[in-house]
Amino acid sequence: MMPLRFPASRNALTLQMTNVAFSDTETAFWANEDANLRKLFAKKVREPLSESGAEKHLSVFALAAQPLLVRLGTLLGDISEVDVYQRHREPQTWTWPEQAAPLRFKVTHPSMTEGAPALLIDISGRVTEDRIYQVLGEGASIWRLTVEDPHNDIIKSRGHLSAFRSAARQLVNTIKEKHGQNTPLHVFLAAPVSVCIELGRIRMPKADMPWLLYDHHNAHGFKCALSID
Repeated sequence: MMPLRFPASRNALTLQMTNVAFSDTETAFWANEDANLRKLFAKKVREPLSESGAEKHLSVFALAAQPLLVRLGTLLGDISEVDVYQRHREPQTWTWPEQAAPLRFKVTHPSMTEGAPALLIDISGRVTEDRIYQVLGEGASIWRLTVEDPHNDIIKSRGHLSAFRSAARQLVNTIKEKHGQNTPLHVFLAAPVSVCIELGRIRMPKADMPWLLYDHHNAHGFKCALSID
C-alpha cells in the first residue's frame, strides 16, 4: 500500500470462511459462501466504517472463486474509494510494476440477439463459445469482452483495471438496451481476481439486469453458482 496509502491498522479486515464441509460442485457450497460473505462484509466492513465516520477508503487484496469475487465487488460498490490489487505470478507480489504497456479490450457482439444473453469475459484464458452453447443452447446470444492474447498474469496496472471498468460498463449497458432490464444476464468468466471484483463494482443494483454467475469445474464444465438480483 505504501507510499500512496498508510494502513489505518496493523490488522486487516479479514473475510474468510473456514472448515467448509461442502464441495464447490454442490449448490449448498455457493449458498453458504455467498450468505457468509455478505454477513461478514456487513459486520466487519460496512458497519465499522459507518460508525467511525472516517474516510471510507479500502485497499482490497482478494483470492477466491470468481463468482464470490464478483459478489464482493457488488458489496464494495457503495464505498466511494477502493483500491483493488492483483496478485502477480511473475514476480510473485501484490505490488504494481513500475511500468506496464497499455491493455486494449476487444468487444464482440452476437450476430443475433433473440436468444438468452450471455456475457463472456475471457482475459486470463481463452474460452470457446461452444462451451457456452453447451449450457444455454445454440440460440444463446454471446457478448464477448476479451484481449488479444489472454493469459493469467495480464493485469499489470491500475490503468488496466480502469480500462476494463470503462469497457465493461459500456458493454453491460449495450446488452441491457438490446435484451431489456428484466432479462437475466448469464455471466461466464475466465479472468484475474481484480477484474472479477471490478466487474461487480460497476454493477448498478437498481438499473442493471439480474446476473447469473457461472463457475467452471473440470469434471462438469460451467454450472450456475450465484444469482445477483
